Amino acid sequence: MEHKKGISVGAYITFDEPNYTVTVTHMPPWVDYPSEGNREEIKVSQNDLIKARVLFAEKLTFKEWSELEQIGLKQKIYMIFQEDYLSKDRFVLNHRFKAFEVRITANGPI
Repeated sequence: MEHKKGISVGAYITFDEPNYTVTVTHMPPWVDYPSEGNREEIKVSQNDLIKARVLFAEKLTFKEWSELEQIGLKQKIYMIFQEDYLSKDRFVLNHRFKAFEVRITANGPI
């Protein structure tokens, strides 16, 4: 995936309850947009992923997203796109995935 200058990358997730939504956004480091805060991009190996706490977005409940939002206030959270993670490149020795530091916002009653 490639960024275009000045464009953020993210996902908008809705739940069965009509007013429950989660937004996951990444503002590229070269964009000067102070209210969002720039996010870094890193390279992650398969070995790094084995050692990390890995969560799959489609399996998270709204409550879990809300908890991640709070965790994200204190530590960095990174996202790897599923199509990258499941690509044939994951079988290449020493392959490194592009991970995006993200901001999570959970909106709705808890």
